[in-house]
Amino acid sequence: MLAILGSFGFAGIVAWLHVIRRDIDPGTQGVSHYAVGSSALAMTVAFTALALSLAATAFSLAGARELADQHLGLLLLWLASFGIGVVAAVPVPGAVAAAWRGPVHASAALLFFVAVASGAVLVSGTIGSKAALLARLLAITVLLFLLSMAKTPGLFRFRGWLQRCCLALVVAWVVFVAAEFGLASLPPLAAVVARAMIARCG
Repeated sequence: MLAILGSFGFAGIVAWLHVIRRDIDPGTQGVSHYAVGSSALAMTVAFTALALSLAATAFSLAGARELADQHLGLLLLWLASFGIGVVAAVPVPGAVAAAWRGPVHASAALLFFVAVASGAVLVSGTIGSKAALLARLLAITVLLFLLSMAKTPGLFRFRGWLQRCCLALVVAWVVFVAAEFGLASLPPLAAVVARAMIARCG
């Protein structure tokens, strides 16, 4: 339940911020920019919700008999939760922010993206072929995003959109995994969305 609510909470807040923060360019600026200024509290809540969602997912999967030997994958999901939690606690530098905030924020974000993609790939192989396909798509998108942040020609100007695609796929993966492990336990709206995702992937 927490995994689903956290994921939808994160997605809902970020979607809302895209509407009210027109000063942020989604093509070239990451969602962390919403954590500075008038929407700072909302974005911090969103990051915290995503961290709790991933932690709840890792906790639930750790109790699944078929994933009992997926220690590395589960550890990576816990690290991803920790990474995005640090991102929430350490916003991007503002005009008067401490100099250490930038490297800490960037390092935590890198940990999150690498860990969540790697962890999803490792555990999804046991969950099922559809989950594995979604995890591989996430991993490819994360790779493209990291290449864009390295100023790779042709990708750099799309770095903001690539980051948002990564985050959307993380939310989709969490919802899909929750659906695979029991639709009956999901809230009604989440169950409808999860069924739609399974139907589209089928």
